[in-house]
Amino acid sequence: MLAGSYLTEIVAGPGRARYAFSAGIPDVTMNFAVGLGTGGIGWLEETARARGRAPAFLAEGEAALSWLPGARAYAARWMVAAAAPVARDDLALAGLGLRLTDGPAPDESFLAVFGACHDGGPIDAHVARHYVPVLAAAQPVAGVATRHAVVFDGQDPVACATLHVAGPLAGLYNVGTRHTRQRGGIGLKLTRRLVAEAARLGARHVFLQCAAGTHLERLYGRAGFRTAFSPLLVCREAAG
Repeated sequence: MLAGSYLTEIVAGPGRARYAFSAGIPDVTMNFAVGLGTGGIGWLEETARARGRAPAFLAEGEAALSWLPGARAYAARWMVAAAAPVARDDLALAGLGLRLTDGPAPDESFLAVFGACHDGGPIDAHVARHYVPVLAAAQPVAGVATRHAVVFDGQDPVACATLHVAGPLAGLYNVGTRHTRQRGGIGLKLTRRLVAEAARLGARHVFLQCAAGTHLERLYGRAGFRTAFSPLLVCREAAG
């Protein structure tokens, strides 16, 4: 689903191993291997090093930490919700507007929100340097319909999110609320609205991923998502 934007290349490795590579984003969350066994660590390190990335892979248990010397592990959640209509439009009831646009690249209002979801410090600077240009240059992917959402309070864009729909499955990405408007329930309202939008587009389930034990996991739980898988992202902090 992310092949036209965040992900540049999927590299085949030994057995079932695959490496997802993002040319525009250096983070380990966008550059990692899946399906890796102990015999694939050398391949992973070589593949990551050749692309200037830290070695990282998804694993099912902490035993995999020993495979990669000097590694740390971060718990993630893969969550799924049934795509279904909502009985009421909470955004409209809160006096907020919603604009939906189709196409791989979001508009300027979306990008303005996405680059201002923190306090204007280093995280926003990192997003502006890496994520915003990649999203702005996104290209279509065969078989994937992309719908971007921006929530407005009057003329001001205050929240954003993206749906990628491929047949019966939709992926929810880029959910964010402008830093100055957080803790007001806008993100929850938008998430619920896009679960309904996914149903309208023909999806039966909506998938997302987030860090474990965070406010985002709790928010998505309130929106009807349930954990389907809890992988560990095993990685070293620096490439080389």
